[in-house]
Parts: sequence; structure tokens; C-alpha cells
Amino acid sequence: MVVPDYGTRKYFMPVGIMYVSAYLKQQKHDVICLNQNHYPAGRLKELLQEMPFDVVATGGLFVDIVICQNVIRTVREYDPNIKVILGGAIASADPEFIMGELKPDFLVIGEGERTADLLLKALENRTSLRQVNGIGFIEEGKLVKTPPTSLIKDLDTLPLPDYEGFEYNDYLDRVSSRNPQLCSIRGNDHMVRMAPVFSSRDCVAKCTFCYRLMGGKYRLRSIRNVIREIHYLVDRYKVNEISVLDEMFVTGKDRIQEFCEAIKPLGIPWQCQSRVTAVNDEILIMMKESGCYFISYGFESGSPTVLKSMRKGVSPESMERAIRSTQKARMAIQGNFIFGDPAETMATARETIQFSRKFERLFLGYGFIFPYPGTELYSRLVLQGKMPDRRLFYECPGHKFYNMTNLSDIDFQVLVMKVRVEQFRRNLLSSGKILSLKKKEKGWYLIDFRCHHCGGDNPGCLMESSGKNIIICKYCYQRNGFDRADIRFGDARAFIKKILFFYVMSIPGSLFFFKARCYLRNMKAWLKKGCV
Repeated sequence: MVVPDYGTRKYFMPVGIMYVSAYLKQQKHDVICLNQNHYPAGRLKELLQEMPFDVVATGGLFVDIVICQNVIRTVREYDPNIKVILGGAIASADPEFIMGELKPDFLVIGEGERTADLLLKALENRTSLRQVNGIGFIEEGKLVKTPPTSLIKDLDTLPLPDYEGFEYNDYLDRVSSRNPQLCSIRGNDHMVRMAPVFSSRDCVAKCTFCYRLMGGKYRLRSIRNVIREIHYLVDRYKVNEISVLDEMFVTGKDRIQEFCEAIKPLGIPWQCQSRVTAVNDEILIMMKESGCYFISYGFESGSPTVLKSMRKGVSPESMERAIRSTQKARMAIQGNFIFGDPAETMATARETIQFSRKFERLFLGYGFIFPYPGTELYSRLVLQGKMPDRRLFYECPGHKFYNMTNLSDIDFQVLVMKVRVEQFRRNLLSSGKILSLKKKEKGWYLIDFRCHHCGGDNPGCLMESSGKNIIICKYCYQRNGFDRADIRFGDARAFIKKILFFYVMSIPGSLFFFKARCYLRNMKAWLKKGCV
């Protein structure tokens, strides 16, 4: 089983392939794991030469199309007789397109553990592939998709992910680093070794913009089973922070109370995601006392019309209550508003902007809804012929915004411009005030800053010299943003930003800003495709 080479030292370890590997080993299959990110280029070919393989399996997200193709190409060049299995969201969301583009022997569609096991047994025993649920393969020149596999009801029966097989300790050594975001609270030299953990699969919500790899049936692990994994990570890999990656971790008071009581004795900080309707003052304070310092919400829109179209099942009022309660519990908030739903109009966009301005000092994001493969939005664009180059879409997903609204293209461009201006405005308002700044070492500065939320002074905080930096105030736990201008221009940054802001707000400035951004996006896409 192969984790593709992501081309960067810091990457996100794919948990799905580790679960599949652990399950296959539990079923007595002979599995060799290769994490290409830890070896020089060519290691896969060397491994193929060192020992005989019947099957090579890999997978990823839809944006991983090129690196998955590199794995398949390497296997094909070495030995065309080796069977190639492709799994993950890239195989499940749009199987017809991916089979035609990458040409693996088999696709594992949906939940992978049982399907991969049954597929390997069928290949070994030379039994009918049509009896294996949840796969895709070519027969007589056409893609055959077998019925979906039955989902694993009791997630506690699964083994823990195959951390050792994919060299998890090496992974943590590579990605662990100082965390400037928390330096005011934990000190500048604290090295974060964060491990992601899933306590459930799927989601009870059915949002139109979200792809459900496993069919939309929400299942939970027991808290006891989750805590056993966390203990293992802490003891075996010296993990000192946990990120619970469930899309809606907070599902009820009893479950979250059980988790908080179990993780509190470990004294390990943790973060999670939640729906705004699932939290209240009592639950958030309980979470805070057990070590939770950061919570992410999916706000998406401040318009009831758009929220209904998205099938979010929340309201602006529930968002406001969640924000107020989270601030009261002194926890950092992450959240985004996304524009461009089919029900979006200029009026609904104004509703969202006006709602978000109630909390204009929060460090929140603005963006546009994205038609992920497998979603209703993606299928609609394909049927309407608005996605003529699907390969470019997979390789360069951010090269353009897709107009899925009833707005004209010109009005949609104006909407894009307005959203970008609002993001610029928010960045201005959510920036902390730098009181002093001095260089510590190459690429790092020490700053004293004043929180724009509570006015508290945070001395001696570490900040990188490049990119967008966020530091959490040690008093109110709210996020303060700083960027390159904060470092390069010091006290002049506010004046410079205001000049830029008023220029962008002007009509000529807005048009220039929009056209320049479109040009840069197109150039990035062309460069990746090798067109220039």
C-alpha cells in the first residue's frame, strides 16, 4: 500500500489508507506499506524490484490526481501484470472519469476496509469479481460498478490505524514545529506533535456542497475506544495535542461529557469541529475545562434562504448564540462564510455580509462554494456543460470560481469582487496591534502585541516573517491576525493598508484587483499544466 508523494515536507497523513492497511493485516493479508514522502524519488520502483508483488494499492482526494497517476505509471512501467487498486474519495466521487483518466485495474468505491479485503480474496481465489460489492472495473470496454458494500456498523471492531506501517513517528518528526498561534499561551519553544483522530464516520447533515464518501450513514465509535487510541498515540508517539476531525464531534451532552471526563486527566490540549446547533454555555465550558481551546464551525451563510438551499439545518440566530457562548467559554473560533450557492443573489450576499459584521473583529474567512466531485453541485455543472475541462478542474481546482447562481457572469464577477473586498476589510479589523518587534533568528521575530478583542497585552510572542500569522490572545483566547506588512512596515502598516483598502473600494481599483487575481489564477493553472 502506497501513500503518494505530496511533494512537501509538511503534509497531512491520510488516515483512511492506514485504516485499510490495519484491517487487511488483521485479515491475514501480506501487506507492505510505503510512505513515499519519507524516501527519495524512485523508492517505489526499488521496492518493486526487491520483492514480488501481486497488487499495489493507493488512493487520495480528488486533488491528488497527478500524484496517484505517478504511482500507477511507475507500477505499469515496471510490471504491467501487477494489479493496481485505487481507493479514497478520488475513486468514489466520479468513478467513470477517474477510471478513464488513470486506468487502474480496480476502484474501491466507498468505505474501503471490507471491500479491499473481499477484492483481494477474490483475486487470490480467482472467483467472480461481480460478487465483490463496492468496486469498479473494466469489462468489455465498459465500467462495471458493483452494488455498494455494506457499511461497518460497529466501528469499535476495527483495529487502530496502521501507524507503524506508514512510519508515523517519522511523520510527526517532519511536521512537528513551533506553533506561533499558541506561543502566548504555551511559550515560544513548545513543539506541537498533533495527531488527528476520528470518533465517527460520515455526518447527520446532508449539505449540498459536501461529498459523502460512505453513503451518508452516521456511525459512532465508543468514547472508550477513542480514548484508547489517544492513549496509544501519547504513549507510543509522544503526541501532545489532538485534533478530532469529525465534521460534527459534538453530538449530545452525554457523549461529550464522557469524552471530556476521559481526556481531562491526560492534560492534553485538543480541538474539534461542531455544528452551531449542538453547543451551549454548559457544553462549551465543560469542553474548555477538559483542554479544548479551539472549535471550528461551518457558518457558510448569514441568509436563511441560502442556508435552506444548502440544507444546512441551522439559522443565523443559532450561529450567533454559538459564537457568543464560545467567546464566553474563552475558546478560539474558526469559521468561514461561503458565497455562490445556486440560491445566492446580491441581496442574500448582503445579508451574509451584514450578519458577519456583527462579529467583525473575529478572524473569519470568506470564500466561494466549491463543486466537489460527487456533490449535487458538481453533477449539475457537468450536466450543464459548465465544466468543459474536468482534468484541469482536478489538477487546478482553484483556477476559477464557478458561477452556479442565476446571476449573470458580470454580476457574479461583481459579487466575487465584493467578497474579496469584505475579506480585506475583515483582515484589517482582526489584526492585533504590534507594540514592539525584534528579530530573533532567521525567519522568526519576537513581538509584543495588543489583542484587538480584549485589549490585553501579550509580550514576547514568536512570529514567522512570511505568510499570514495568527496568534491567540492568552487572556480571551481569540485570534489576532498579522501579515507580512506587519513585519516589514511596522507601525506604518495600518496607514498602508488603509490606503490599499480605499483604493480597492474604488471602482477602478476593484476592477484592477479582480482582473489581476484572475490573471494570477490562470497563470498558476497554465504553469501546472505546462502550457507556458
